[in-house]
Amino acid sequence: VTKKAISSTTHQQVVNQISIQKEVSVRRCCRVLGQRKASIYYKHKRTNEDAQIAAMLKGKASEQPNWGFRLLFHWCRNQGKSWNKKRVYRVYKPKKLNLTIPKARKKIKRVAINPLPAQQTNQRW
Repeated sequence: VTKKAISSTTHQQVVNQISIQKEVSVRRCCRVLGQRKASIYYKHKRTNEDAQIAAMLKGKASEQPNWGFRLLFHWCRNQGKSWNKKRVYRVYKPKKLNLTIPKARKKIKRVAINPLPAQQTNQRW
Protein backbone atom coordinates (compact mmCIF):
# COMPACT_ATOMS: atom_id res chain seq x y z
CA VAL A 1 0.00 0.00 0.00
CA THR A 2 1.51 3.29 -1.07
CA LYS A 3 0.74 6.58 0.63
CA LYS A 4 -0.35 8.71 -2.33
CA ALA A 5 -2.10 6.06 -4.43
CA ILE A 6 -4.96 5.46 -1.98
CA SER A 7 -7.22 7.94 -0.22
CA SER A 8 -7.44 8.18 3.56
CA THR A 9 -10.83 6.46 3.70
CA THR A 10 -9.45 3.51 1.73
CA HIS A 11 -6.48 3.33 4.13
CA GLN A 12 -8.91 3.23 7.02
CA GLN A 13 -10.82 0.36 5.44
CA VAL A 14 -7.64 -1.60 4.67
CA VAL A 15 -6.29 -1.20 8.20
CA ASN A 16 -9.62 -2.19 9.75
CA GLN A 17 -9.88 -5.32 7.56
CA ILE A 18 -6.33 -6.41 8.30
CA SER A 19 -6.72 -5.83 12.04
CA ILE A 20 -9.91 -7.93 12.09
CA GLN A 21 -8.63 -10.74 9.83
CA LYS A 22 -5.20 -11.12 11.39
CA GLU A 23 -6.37 -10.22 14.91
CA VAL A 24 -3.68 -7.58 15.23
CA SER A 25 -3.92 -4.15 16.80
CA VAL A 26 -4.53 -1.06 14.67
CA ARG A 27 -1.19 0.27 15.86
CA ARG A 28 0.70 -2.72 14.47
CA CYS A 29 -1.20 -2.62 11.15
CA CYS A 30 -0.33 1.05 10.72
CA ARG A 31 3.31 0.38 11.51
CA VAL A 32 3.52 -2.46 8.95
CA LEU A 33 1.76 -0.42 6.24
CA GLY A 34 3.79 2.70 6.99
CA GLN A 35 0.64 4.62 7.81
CA ARG A 36 0.21 7.04 10.69
CA LYS A 37 -2.25 5.99 13.34
CA ALA A 38 -3.82 9.46 13.49
CA SER A 39 -4.91 9.21 9.85
CA ILE A 40 -7.06 6.19 10.68
CA TYR A 41 -9.18 8.16 13.14
CA TYR A 42 -9.40 11.31 11.00
CA LYS A 43 -12.90 12.61 10.21
CA HIS A 44 -13.51 15.24 7.54
CA LYS A 45 -14.83 18.48 8.99
CA ARG A 46 -16.10 19.97 5.74
CA THR A 47 -19.82 19.72 5.13
CA ASN A 48 -21.02 19.45 1.58
CA GLU A 49 -22.53 22.89 0.99
CA ASP A 50 -21.25 23.19 -2.57
CA ALA A 51 -24.74 22.76 -4.03
CA GLN A 52 -26.06 25.60 -1.86
CA ILE A 53 -23.14 27.84 -2.87
CA ALA A 54 -23.71 27.04 -6.55
CA ALA A 55 -27.43 27.76 -6.30
CA MET A 56 -26.85 31.14 -4.63
CA LEU A 57 -24.17 32.16 -7.12
CA LYS A 58 -26.18 31.06 -10.15
CA GLY A 59 -29.37 32.77 -8.97
CA LYS A 60 -27.69 36.09 -8.24
CA ALA A 61 -25.56 35.94 -11.40
CA SER A 62 -28.72 35.60 -13.50
CA GLU A 63 -30.28 38.58 -11.68
CA GLN A 64 -27.13 40.70 -11.91
CA PRO A 65 -25.27 39.62 -15.08
CA ASN A 66 -22.75 42.46 -14.73
CA TRP A 67 -21.55 41.26 -11.31
CA GLY A 68 -18.20 39.52 -11.18
CA PHE A 69 -16.84 37.10 -8.62
CA ARG A 70 -15.95 39.71 -6.02
CA LEU A 71 -19.40 41.27 -5.93
CA LEU A 72 -21.05 37.86 -5.80
CA PHE A 73 -18.75 36.76 -2.98
CA HIS A 74 -19.37 39.89 -0.94
CA TRP A 75 -23.12 39.56 -1.56
CA CYS A 76 -22.95 36.02 -0.11
CA ARG A 77 -21.06 37.39 2.89
CA ASN A 78 -23.70 40.09 3.41
CA GLN A 79 -26.36 37.37 3.37
CA GLY A 80 -24.72 35.94 6.50
CA LYS A 81 -22.77 33.08 4.92
CA SER A 82 -19.25 32.64 6.28
CA TRP A 83 -17.83 30.77 3.31
CA ASN A 84 -14.16 31.11 2.47
CA LYS A 85 -13.23 33.01 -0.70
CA LYS A 86 -11.24 30.06 -2.06
CA ARG A 87 -14.14 27.71 -1.47
CA VAL A 88 -16.63 29.96 -3.23
CA TYR A 89 -14.22 30.45 -6.14
CA ARG A 90 -13.74 26.68 -6.45
CA VAL A 91 -17.50 26.35 -6.99
CA TYR A 92 -17.69 29.50 -9.15
CA LYS A 93 -15.10 28.45 -11.76
CA PRO A 94 -16.74 25.30 -13.19
CA LYS A 95 -20.11 27.10 -13.47
CA LYS A 96 -18.44 29.53 -15.91
CA LEU A 97 -20.20 32.56 -14.48
CA ASN A 98 -17.27 34.76 -15.45
CA LEU A 99 -18.06 38.09 -17.04
CA THR A 100 -17.59 38.20 -20.77
CA ILE A 101 -15.21 40.98 -21.62
CA PRO A 102 -16.25 42.77 -24.82
CA LYS A 103 -13.65 42.87 -27.54
CA ALA A 104 -11.97 46.21 -28.11
CA ARG A 105 -13.06 48.07 -31.22
CA LYS A 106 -10.57 48.55 -33.96
CA LYS A 107 -9.06 52.00 -33.92
CA ILE A 108 -9.47 54.13 -37.01
CA LYS A 109 -6.19 54.66 -38.72
CA ARG A 110 -5.84 58.24 -39.80
CA VAL A 111 -3.39 59.26 -42.42
CA ALA A 112 -1.12 61.94 -41.06
CA ILE A 113 -0.87 64.99 -43.28
CA ASN A 114 2.66 66.30 -43.34
CA PRO A 115 2.49 70.05 -42.79
CA LEU A 116 4.65 72.37 -44.81
CA PRO A 117 7.90 73.28 -43.16
CA ALA A 118 7.96 76.64 -41.37
CA GLN A 119 9.09 79.53 -43.49
CA GLN A 120 9.90 81.88 -40.61
CA THR A 121 10.66 81.58 -36.91
CA ASN A 122 7.65 81.30 -34.60
CA GLN A 123 5.36 80.55 -37.56
CA ARG A 124 2.20 78.49 -36.86
CA TRP A 125 0.28 76.31 -39.18
